[in-house]
Amino acid sequence: MAPTRQPEQINTDVLVIGSGVGGLMAAIYARDLGADVVITTKGAFGKDGAASWMAGAHFAAVLGPPDSPEAHTRDVVAAGKYLNNQSLMYEMLKHGTEVVQRLEEWGARLRKDDGQPSRGARLGRTYNRGAYHVRGAYLGTDYRRVLPPQVRKRGANVLEDFYVADLLTSGSRVVGAIGIDLRSGDFKVVSAKATIMATGGYLGCYEHRTGNSSLAGDGHAMALRAGADLMDMEFVQFMPLAIVWPPSLQGCVLYSFADIIRGQLYNLRGERFMERYYPDKKEFVLREAQSRAIFREIREGRGSSHGGVYLAINALPRNIIDSFIKRTERGRLWEKLREHGVDVYHDGIEIAPACHYTCGGLWIDERCRTSLEGLYAIGEVGSGGKDGADRMSGHGIIYGLTMGIIAAKDAAGTVAEVAQPDVDRQQVRRLVQDASEPLLRRSGTRQHEIKAEVRSVCSTYGFYGRTETGLLEGLKRIEAVRKDAIPRVYSTRKGRVLNGEWIGALEARNMADVAEMVLTSALMRKESRGLHERDDYPQTDPAWLQHILLNRKDGLLDLRVEPVVEFPVVEPPAV
Repeated sequence: MAPTRQPEQINTDVLVIGSGVGGLMAAIYARDLGADVVITTKGAFGKDGAASWMAGAHFAAVLGPPDSPEAHTRDVVAAGKYLNNQSLMYEMLKHGTEVVQRLEEWGARLRKDDGQPSRGARLGRTYNRGAYHVRGAYLGTDYRRVLPPQVRKRGANVLEDFYVADLLTSGSRVVGAIGIDLRSGDFKVVSAKATIMATGGYLGCYEHRTGNSSLAGDGHAMALRAGADLMDMEFVQFMPLAIVWPPSLQGCVLYSFADIIRGQLYNLRGERFMERYYPDKKEFVLREAQSRAIFREIREGRGSSHGGVYLAINALPRNIIDSFIKRTERGRLWEKLREHGVDVYHDGIEIAPACHYTCGGLWIDERCRTSLEGLYAIGEVGSGGKDGADRMSGHGIIYGLTMGIIAAKDAAGTVAEVAQPDVDRQQVRRLVQDASEPLLRRSGTRQHEIKAEVRSVCSTYGFYGRTETGLLEGLKRIEAVRKDAIPRVYSTRKGRVLNGEWIGALEARNMADVAEMVLTSALMRKESRGLHERDDYPQTDPAWLQHILLNRKDGLLDLRVEPVVEFPVVEPPAV
């Protein structure tokens, strides 16, 4: 049965939902500005969030002349196919230098050249731009080491192992959230004058992904239920060189193998197929170009037995390979491959595109405010057109960090003028009942079955090569999930404490909502642009320099378009 006692209530100025890099930075800055802060984390504090487990070694930031926020914005907008909100982008990127300085103050280990942070070259960038961590100090491990202690030091109230189930509203204003303390199984209510959503993306809606499966689009779905506007949900980014075999290494990214060590891609026939798509550059192209070529090889029956293609570095002398392994600290990965019978000196590694980043999220303005009063969104859950139709490599981290600063400053600046909001107890009872339903049912559909179906649909119809026929079929399957499976989802475990099956049932509901938004938006955009590829509309249409926005009305998705009309930094090229 649903609990009969009232959930414990916590009052705060600022509630931060999510403890990835964006949420951590927001909590730090809000506390520095004098606000009381509650920050929630779905898992263990400091070990949750996509960025906390990144194996990359740099993020893009302006580090001084001749680079500038204007030049940085121009590069990002070109990568985004001019669909970006340029004012938002500029506002975010101008904080890059501040982010680097703060991270260094707190102990991040950045590589130096003549006493200044190293600047690395990357495709698509006008200037060498990026803060690089010292060798072996990957981004994720450094963030886990540096940022959480700063939150603790400032006295923020950390709700660890706390699953936020829904936002609380009063009219068109968000007044906090309700969640489940996984350690006790009890519901708790947080009343907040301002709420900053930092829940990450929806990689978990795809079968092959570079992040963990808990990235279920929780924030996207709960915001939709609360009445917020979302946008750009059709744009999903895939990383081309992610291991598909052996299973224990699925999702591990080997991007630097083609970028730095010039690995070569082969199909099942032994053809170096990138020569066919890009005779001059071959593998040395932007990752979206690589991903599309690999996708086509697999779709047309030239893939490996495990649904990938082969990445080979065996054309190089052994001592060069050894030097690369040592230089990049990837020895443990080599050992694991060898344990599964893959000898990189002789064998190809089976790889395929994996979901890596999701561009769609809540509509936000230049201060990260959403369409609902009192609610902010940052990182992957906050879109606002920051990514446009594609995200340039090296920018996911800087976006989260700078948006955390922007949202915290605005939120903390407003709380003195806002009274502690009252929580609607009837709304709380309804949400508790809804979230408890999987525990009350004795039979029905298991949460892992629903998740498998959502992932199958997204990976089949929400990948490359989209068509109207496929998208409609995918939506038909998702509609069946939402109407037939979700109302019957149940947990075989009835205890509330650390019940992952119960939480999985709530995630499954969110994943189905996200899948519907992705496929519906993709169906509406009748062109190919950036990450959105339609086989039946293969060309980019200048008339579609528009954002697709959506919300839910009377149980149905309501879509509309908004043209991009302001270009304060760079104009799109003439048609």
